[in-house]
Amino acid sequence: MAAVQKKSRKELLKEPDEFLTTTGKALAWVAAHKRELRLAAAVALAVAVLVSGWRAWENRQEAQAVSLLSRALERAEAAGKPAEALRAAAGDLERLITDHGRRQGGRLARILYADLLFEAGETRRALEIYRAALGDFPEPHTLRLQLLKSIAHCHLALGEAAAAIERFEQALPLAQGSLQEEILFHLGDLCLAQGQAEKGKGFFERLLREHPDSWYAGPVRARLAG
Repeated sequence: MAAVQKKSRKELLKEPDEFLTTTGKALAWVAAHKRELRLAAAVALAVAVLVSGWRAWENRQEAQAVSLLSRALERAEAAGKPAEALRAAAGDLERLITDHGRRQGGRLARILYADLLFEAGETRRALEIYRAALGDFPEPHTLRLQLLKSIAHCHLALGEAAAAIERFEQALPLAQGSLQEEILFHLGDLCLAQGQAEKGKGFFERLLREHPDSWYAGPVRARLAG
């Protein structure tokens, strides 16, 4: 499967002021970028399937699970609109989770199903499945970071800022580079919005100290100065 071309962070974050100093603005950002979030997870799923491919084809049941997962992903991408994508893929994904939940294909299906639910606006159901999937990928699995971020975004969409902060904090030690910059920015902004000024300032200062050339540096300096 061809890799999905991701937009640059500068394209996704068009204006610094679009970022959240309140939970309401956080929700607006999540709503505007649901597709990008799902596509990023879809790329991670495809990579995981390819890495485990040889072992999968050695086992007939695992091969069937991977085949169903690939078909579900293709149907979701072809459907287009979020609700249609969910309907197109739900049958295969539910079958995968029920029949192959302990296999790699079934575990990955939980993530894709939660992604589709989130994009379709069924945030509470998505959150439940993301939480279940978290147990499938203990540290240091590379998908754990994506899951923790997805759970945090679900909490944001549900107006649960404190829970979002907790999940972003769990994700932070697993992140590097631009992902770490993004999480530090979210944590700083959310903490400030929740009245945790010193904690928020600490995250912003760490971002500037460890990533002085980050795209987020300008917005962060503006917040610290203001």
